[in-house]
Amino acid sequence: MEINYNPETNLSEYKIGNTTYVVTMKFNKSGENLEDIISHLIARDIEEAA
Repeated sequence: MEINYNPETNLSEYKIGNTTYVVTMKFNKSGENLEDIISHLIARDIEEAA
């Protein structure tokens, strides 16, 4: 597997076999932690299902 990272654009390229995956990294600036984000997602899914 070949990995290339460009810190200026926050892009990573992963080449596995003949397929290249381009991944964009985004950072949370709101101050929420992962537990808060998952709780919001679960609550939204429950509301949409009702």
